[in-house]
Amino acid sequence: MRFTALFGLDPARFSAIGSERFGYVGTLTLFDPPARLDRIEISQVVSPTSAMGRWVARRGDSLYMCYVEAPEVRLIIERLEARRGRWTPRGDDPRAERDGLWVHPSALHGLLLGVSRTTLGWEWSGRPQLVAPLP
Repeated sequence: MRFTALFGLDPARFSAIGSERFGYVGTLTLFDPPARLDRIEISQVVSPTSAMGRWVARRGDSLYMCYVEAPEVRLIIERLEARRGRWTPRGDDPRAERDGLWVHPSALHGLLLGVSRTTLGWEWSGRPQLVAPLP
């Protein structure tokens, strides 16, 4: 894999990923698990009607999104709502969301930004036992 050599990564640290909800499969190229959650996600659209599939149809294969962690997801939601920024909750109830969200590209000049509470990314990075429980 080209990225393995480019970034000096160890494939033994990688984690397979996929999402029926978002219509993709791929690999997380984790840099130094479990010490750090830093990673590059390489994904392939398997559902052309998904949001990711529509993005690729319009723009081609490209950087699709970035992700950050935050200790208090609710504070970010409150700021977005105060500024009428569009966002999608990770769960079913926007009013109760505490784990994560996606900030719509219209709120960030074209960048789709994922936000999750600190350590939650381990859930889909092959080490769910490292996710800290909610207080």
